[in-house]
Amino acid sequence: MKIAIPDMVTSLNTSLDQVLWSGNVYTLVYPAFQLLAGRLVIGFGPRNVFIVGLALFTLASTACGVAGAEQMIVMWAVQGFGAAALNAVVSVGAAGSPGA
Repeated sequence: MKIAIPDMVTSLNTSLDQVLWSGNVYTLVYPAFQLLAGRLVIGFGPRNVFIVGLALFTLASTACGVAGAEQMIVMWAVQGFGAAALNAVVSVGAAGSPGA
């Protein structure tokens, strides 16, 4: 993404700040929700959390393709939620469930 920043500013007709936030918001949301997503895996089961995480990530990725600058920031945050859920499924699965 960093290579494409000048082209994104031009093609989206937006400011550099908005384009930079679209990448930074993913970096902030993804680790912030790792613990919550891990707890969701334990509470709702890995399959359910994986399906929801994959759906969130896929739908947000598709929406990023058609979004403007402001909407892209929100969609990157949703991608961060989905990625956190997917990673939590793998992490909890590798570590095992508590009490198992």
